[in-house]
Amino acid sequence: MRAVSCADAGAQVKRAEKQKALQLGLGRACALQGDKQKSRAAYQDFLALWKDADPDIPVLKQAKPEYAKVQSQQYSISAL
Repeated sequence: MRAVSCADAGAQVKRAEKQKALQLGLGRACALQGDKQKSRAAYQDFLALWKDADPDIPVLKQAKPEYAKVQSQQYSISAL
């Protein structure tokens, strides 16, 4: 097993945080383009990354109702 320096660990954390933000952005972008399937998949990936997080984190509180709208048959671009 390779030893991880503090700098490496910090870089890994930053990459993980960017990945979370990118997944949410992808979900939103796909919803705006009307691609419900890709949007739903991106939101599912985002929520999986946050599954153990505090549910009161603002970005998570925003994403959950957005995902619910994407899942429903009645979502529109302006609804997000």
